[in-house]
Amino acid sequence: MTHKKTEIAKKLKSLPDLLGVINAYYNCSTGLDITTSPTRADERIVNYLKGLNYLDDRLTNLLMPLQGIDGKGQLPPSQQAMVATILQHLKQASPTQLLPVIQLLGTDKQSKQLIAWHTAATLGVHLYRLPVGLLPTQITELETFIRLWQRESLLLPIALTRSL
Repeated sequence: MTHKKTEIAKKLKSLPDLLGVINAYYNCSTGLDITTSPTRADERIVNYLKGLNYLDDRLTNLLMPLQGIDGKGQLPPSQQAMVATILQHLKQASPTQLLPVIQLLGTDKQSKQLIAWHTAATLGVHLYRLPVGLLPTQITELETFIRLWQRESLLLPIALTRSL
């Protein structure tokens, strides 16, 4: 079983507890039992279960793959050290906690993208960028974006960087 499938299997083990919480909430808010109510499966999850694993269509208009970076070249020593430091911080994170947010400071946008790209490549993840202007401004749309991103980051080897 691959590492990602192992992670998903662990999450599915907690499914009975999660279903109990959902049922309690649903029962309180609607007066109905979730086990006898009609349910609807999200198309993305159904496709994932069928073996079709791709980025959710609702995110493809907001996210852009970080492209145009020549990752074959050697990084300068200072940038290599930065990638090593970032990787060390990520490795120190507990498997039960969210990964830390890494903020690269400076005015050289290309260097920051190069560091982010090399870090993602070392981790074996695809790096996407989110232009700040494309962030949803309505709270419900922002909550949907966050929920979708969290789900996709569990289903796919992806990372996110923002750009101004």
